[in-house]
Amino acid sequence: MFSETEDTKGEANIFQELNVTRSDLRRLTQSGGEIGLVESMQARLDELTSLIAKKDAIIALQEEELASKDHRIAMQEDEIAKQSEEIEKSRLDELTGAYNRGYLKAQKGLLENLSRVGFPFGVMFFDLDGLKKVNDTLGHAEGDAYIKAFSDAIKVIKEQTRPYDYCVRMGGDEFCVIVRDLVRDDGGDFTEDGEHGLAGIAERINEAINKNLVHMNTPVSFSRGYALSSVHNHSLDETLKAADIKAYEEKKSKGAQRF
Repeated sequence: MFSETEDTKGEANIFQELNVTRSDLRRLTQSGGEIGLVESMQARLDELTSLIAKKDAIIALQEEELASKDHRIAMQEDEIAKQSEEIEKSRLDELTGAYNRGYLKAQKGLLENLSRVGFPFGVMFFDLDGLKKVNDTLGHAEGDAYIKAFSDAIKVIKEQTRPYDYCVRMGGDEFCVIVRDLVRDDGGDFTEDGEHGLAGIAERINEAINKNLVHMNTPVSFSRGYALSSVHNHSLDETLKAADIKAYEEKKSKGAQRF
């Protein structure tokens, strides 16, 4: 159905005149009216019929143009969807499906700016233990399975946490979890001490990962460290480095080698 524009109103008037002309012509023909008048009315009838045909052709062309526009819009939407999918894939680690360093780099400015205005973030750094031994004795395929099992355990607990916290594979057997917006109800930062501090969050995530690894029947051990951005100049790089150092210190205390 078309909206009642000036064109459609004009077409309605033509149809009305066409019907009146046909009726008058039929009456004149049946009553033996003057030939000249009949011919004049027949000519008008032909003219109106031609006008309607032209308007029908215009409407058909407009419908064709609309269909063409709809097709182009659909193609553009498909292209945008494909580009979005490619961008999302480029942010993910191929083996584990966790975010990669490229994604974390893209988030750097946002994280640091939020931290500076009072919304600090925490970094929990995880370093798997004994991956080299797994690779050397069981092969790299088993080493990849070892890494993926750890990542899957993080994903399981991630589904139970806040949607804006995320896991990043830093490379090899190193992962970090970015915990955003660490602000207490009183408006202060979380500290590294106390039940409600980052240490407590890190320990709960640590326990959850261990629990899920046991459930997966995968003997994966790991070392972990954590740091708060507001303690490290709101810098992502410095906060990552501080958390990494703590993970290394824990690994060293266990006598595990770092590879």
